[in-house]
Amino acid sequence: MNRVYRILATGGYSGYFPKAPGTFGSVVILFVYWMLPAFSPSLLGLVIVAMFLVGVWSATLMTNENNGQDSDPSVVVIDEMVGMLVAVFLLPKRFVWMCLAFLLFRLLDVVKPFPVNKLEAFPKGWGVMLDDVGAGLYANIILQILRGILRA
Repeated sequence: MNRVYRILATGGYSGYFPKAPGTFGSVVILFVYWMLPAFSPSLLGLVIVAMFLVGVWSATLMTNENNGQDSDPSVVVIDEMVGMLVAVFLLPKRFVWMCLAFLLFRLLDVVKPFPVNKLEAFPKGWGVMLDDVGAGLYANIILQILRGILRA
């Protein structure tokens, strides 16, 4: 079981990338998303929810490994992966939108604007996951507004 949750929490060990593992995990999931055939928003929503729940579970186990001393281990990147999928949800699957979603998500994940910064306070895996989902949601809302403006 140890190996399963570690593989999931670290995004297939992509979280062990030596520099900026969260950014690397975001790139990995964006590449996977880009390479997959288009599927319905309902299915993508289910994938996001399932990954979120798996992320809460696996991130909790990872934080427990150090007796809770590291509340968000840098090797855990499933949170960035889920946040990235939230950022691209319902956006056109075009290179420009994927790049904008990536840049905006990473910026918001680092800056953690209010109330995203408060989500980290949730215990264990919940806090690990929720702040990235919040950053992804902010990125998605901003990009949906931009899409609406550009259509006008």
